[in-house]
Amino acid sequence: MRTVLMLLVLLAGLVVGGWIGGETLLARTIREAIASDPRLQATRVSQLREPDRIGVRVRGFTATAPEGTVAADWVDIFLPPSSPDTLHVTVAPGATLTGGGRELVLGPDGAEAWASFSPTNSLALSHARVLAEDAVLDGAAAVGRIDLAAELAGYGADAPRATGAAYDVSLAVADLSLDALSGGAVTGVAGAEGTGRLWLDRVPVRAAAPSGDGVGPRIVGFRVDGLDLALDDLAARIYGRVVADAEGRAEGEILVDTADSRGFVERAAAVGLLPERAAPLAATILTAVAQTPAAAEPAAEPRPAAWPEPHEGAARITVAFRDGQSFLGPLPIGPAPRLYLR
Repeated sequence: MRTVLMLLVLLAGLVVGGWIGGETLLARTIREAIASDPRLQATRVSQLREPDRIGVRVRGFTATAPEGTVAADWVDIFLPPSSPDTLHVTVAPGATLTGGGRELVLGPDGAEAWASFSPTNSLALSHARVLAEDAVLDGAAAVGRIDLAAELAGYGADAPRATGAAYDVSLAVADLSLDALSGGAVTGVAGAEGTGRLWLDRVPVRAAAPSGDGVGPRIVGFRVDGLDLALDDLAARIYGRVVADAEGRAEGEILVDTADSRGFVERAAAVGLLPERAAPLAATILTAVAQTPAAAEPAAEPRPAAWPEPHEGAARITVAFRDGQSFLGPLPIGPAPRLYLR
């Protein structure tokens, strides 16, 4: 990460000092960084020499970590002269990510990422975006498109106490193959699009300060402001707010508005989110609850702000987390998940 920050500073200097000599310096710096880090390899580092992009191309790039290996024919690292505070990274088509015995291959357009740093906020990460299309997992089409963006935001009145940074997040995923992701264990095609907020205990990247203990930021909570979810012929809209309790366990609730609550319960059991033996009872209870609104499930504390009412024809499923337990409507379904480990 410190290497990335160093590249950002060097690239910004190119705008001031002229990019021909600056690109040469940047290329040399990257070569030295790769030579000094056994986890990184490259066959060649060259200047782009393009008027609309100031940066370098790293050919034959490989990065190895305990979680997996990234390999690409080339990686471009650059900034546009009009936006010297935004670092761009473009990865070649066909680049691979291998780990856990699986291989993800990027599509014909490769992948792109942007990262901006705020000069008025100690060079904290202010905006980031990742875009990829037509990725293949173990030889099978895995996702048609994924577009994930995050922007630095105010904490908000509903932020948990441990919040040290907040980001507004938008997500769009199309043609996500559950069959490819699960290795054939689960079938179906999913998609999602919506917005929310992510609360962290610290800024993930701040160029003006060292990383300290080297441990990444922890998620201390999140809010879903409206996420449209599709799974084959099922559709739902999701809201919710979940924060970490003193032990790092989830506390809060997720609201799922759908016209087919039984279908979603059955799919939740199929993908392992709900014990299969509990699915028939859960579907029956949720159907009864939907028919008798006065018998609504007990709310988890703290309860989210008032969400829009379900649209006509839809019922609301509540997944609540409290006292270390998870509830589907009024039905206990197991321990609450952890947002982080202490």
